[in-house]
Amino acid sequence: MITLISILADIDDQLNYGDNIIGRIKTLSDNPYREGSSVEDYLHNLNIYAQVMKIYVCFFSDYWYKDDVDKTNEMMSKELERVGLYGPNTYRIWSGLTAEENNSLGEYVLSLDLPIKDSDMKNFFNRVRSGDLAFLCRYPYNGTDAFELLKGVV
Repeated sequence: MITLISILADIDDQLNYGDNIIGRIKTLSDNPYREGSSVEDYLHNLNIYAQVMKIYVCFFSDYWYKDDVDKTNEMMSKELERVGLYGPNTYRIWSGLTAEENNSLGEYVLSLDLPIKDSDMKNFFNRVRSGDLAFLCRYPYNGTDAFELLKGVV
């Protein structure tokens, strides 16, 4: 919210007010985490990021096994089948993780953190929507899923 100053105010007050606005605008635009996004858009997306990140971190914490892709796929498949996202009675096909992606994907998810740069947050959203993490976007967690949450991304 910008407070205006009267043109009838003392000239020194007017100059200080102008300098202050210019300083604030520069500081707001130079934020290394927002990378040019507005405060409102960044905070909105950050709120969604925190919720989606929690879904993924909790899932991978429970079902990912470092250096054991077979165990990872077994445990993830059982859980996805339990919630109706995978298995013989569903139309969704998940082939599991490959040995090459098992460690890198698990480590990526478990290293998600805050604060986060806007570009890294958007990269994560893209991976959840249509990348290597899309298999989990409909996983139910506390009454919602990543797919629904990402509908609100600016």
